[in-house]
Amino acid sequence: MLRWTFRGRMTRLFPGQNYTYTWLSKPDHGPTPADPDCLTWIYHSHVDAVRDVAAGLIGPLIVCKKGALLNPDKLTAPHFFIMFSVVDENLSWYLEENVKRFCSNPSSVDVDDEDFQESNKMHSINGYVYGNLKGLEMCAGADVTWHLVGMGNEVDIHSAFFHGATLVSKYHRVDNINLFPATFVTAHQKPVKPGTWLLSCNINDHILAGMQALYHVNNCGWKVSAEPVGGGKQREYFIAAQEVIWNYGPGGINNFNGQPLDKPGSDSAPFFDHESNHLGGSYWKAVFRGYTDANFFTQQNRSPKEAHMGLLGPAIRAEVGDSLSVTFFNNATYTYSIQVHGLSYNKENEGVPYQDNVPGEHGNLNVLHATAKQSWGKFTVHCGHHMYRHGEIFSNG
Repeated sequence: MLRWTFRGRMTRLFPGQNYTYTWLSKPDHGPTPADPDCLTWIYHSHVDAVRDVAAGLIGPLIVCKKGALLNPDKLTAPHFFIMFSVVDENLSWYLEENVKRFCSNPSSVDVDDEDFQESNKMHSINGYVYGNLKGLEMCAGADVTWHLVGMGNEVDIHSAFFHGATLVSKYHRVDNINLFPATFVTAHQKPVKPGTWLLSCNINDHILAGMQALYHVNNCGWKVSAEPVGGGKQREYFIAAQEVIWNYGPGGINNFNGQPLDKPGSDSAPFFDHESNHLGGSYWKAVFRGYTDANFFTQQNRSPKEAHMGLLGPAIRAEVGDSLSVTFFNNATYTYSIQVHGLSYNKENEGVPYQDNVPGEHGNLNVLHATAKQSWGKFTVHCGHHMYRHGEIFSNG
């Protein structure tokens, strides 16, 4: 954050005017000793902040510790500035001009039409959608700084997910960073796995609407130091995707009031009755289930301590330094995969079908390999929790 002073009073500039702002970077507005070297802020037009930002008037502002900008290593290390925002072009000053210029029949456009308005809400990263953002290039082994910004309104709740690597943010090891309107985050990453990796918002509607970018980790010939294994174990898991009929309320009772779930007029009835062609709370689903070996004949029984896990797949456990081998059998009727969070893996073990990855098919076996690296665990408590899931992110359409 910067303090500012005025040379006279100047709150807005009309077209053709110019003005010199003077801002002061003072110690009480800079990074604390516990902060990263540089903190992430923004600047934007604030005559009508909503319309001004929707028009595009926003940029990054970085405030660093004393001397940080003189460090040659800091100057050459990659810094990327990333804004996640559902840009609402309906709020832009230029909506009328855009309709006149780009609509095939401008006079027929109803700017209050719900479908028209939805088509103008661009789920973007730095103003680009569906992987059109360019320039996210880095070398394997580089010290990368990500300056992340969230802007917008109540729909701008984002989960920035970095495939293929973890980051350090606020002394936590993460691969997702939560962003809200007017939040600014500085995170550090040391990518070691070459390849083209996905950066996206993990909110379902947002990723399908195009909030995706690709970042490229190149093999630049740098020596990437291998981390010690630390006496880790080789751990094997055998997991199948299989189909079951799942009931969301198998007891048939609302245990908060003792009434039947399908009692007419109750809050639960729309989900559990069979009126108006409702499904009644039972659904075919695909679930992950554990097996004893690669033959996939004997399913592992859940202990009483695991009874609470419900539809969740078996817990995969690892210590820092361990290597995991997960044999996945797709015994379902749709295409599935396994994508893991919080572990080190290469492109062949990512489990997400974009670019050159091929997901599993019905009846297929895939063996996935991942490692719990020492640096990926050292910022968390004794056990850090992550998840695994099916990795499909694009619709079949």
